[in-house]
Formats: sequence, structure tokens, C-alpha cells
Amino acid sequence: SSVASYFIALVMTYSTLKKYIKIDFKVTELVNIFFGGLISVGVVLVIKGMLVSIPIFEAVISISIGFLFYVIFIFIAGVIKKTDIKILHEINIRIPGSILRILHRVVK
Repeated sequence: SSVASYFIALVMTYSTLKKYIKIDFKVTELVNIFFGGLISVGVVLVIKGMLVSIPIFEAVISISIGFLFYVIFIFIAGVIKKTDIKILHEINIRIPGSILRILHRVVK
């Protein structure tokens, strides 16, 4: 039921945003994001199985590595584009200069 509610939220958000800004939405990007998420969960489970110590330490380490893997996967798959950064600027979402410079170097 959680997956269904997230999917409904995705569709509702997409339809609302589409009214205000032009959104180029490709199914291949969604598939890349989905599989990247699945692979990240797998990475977290594998790392969690390898760590045997304090539960909080295990959670922090495994989630951090999974998050880092997911971010790298998203950039390699080309899901985030320079036009996405421009859209954030157009709707007045401020991004710190250091993060913006990194994004411009990494994003295709």
C-alpha cells in the first residue's frame, strides 16, 4: 500500500506542477530512478549484513553508503539535467553556490 500511495502522490504532484511549469517526463528516467532505488536498497542490505556492531552505527553506515551510491547512480544515469537546475532557479528555490558549481560540473 505504501508503493501505491507514493505512486498516487507522484501522479498528483506531476499533474499539479504540469499546470505551472513545462515538465519533460520520460518513462526511461522513471525506470532508471526505480532501479537505482532497488539497487541502493540491495547495497544497504548487503552492507548491513556485513556490519556487526552497535545498531545505530550499522544504520548510519549502511544508509550513508546506500545514499551515496544512489546519488552517484542518478548522475551516471543522466536523470538530472541542466534544465532541471534552471527550473529550480525559475521557481525561486535557492541553491548554495558551492552545490550549484558541483551540479554544473557533474550534470550532463
